Amino acid sequence: MHAIDQKSLKKILSGDKGILDKIYEAYFPEISRFIRFRVNTQELTDDLTGNVFIKTFEYVHRQNPIENVR
Repeated sequence: MHAIDQKSLKKILSGDKGILDKIYEAYFPEISRFIRFRVNTQELTDDLTGNVFIKTFEYVHRQNPIENVR
């Protein structure tokens, strides 16, 4: 697991698409696995996992601080 620090989060605000890819790649498996244990289908797991990232990026773009990305 890669640690994503505040500097990386600031890169998101500047539009750095590369950092978004890194965050997605680092956290997708763990988030997906967590959700999969709680829902019935892989399709729903994928949809909900995608929503986690969308909501997180929206939160960051509103300039809200994230103390612990995990």
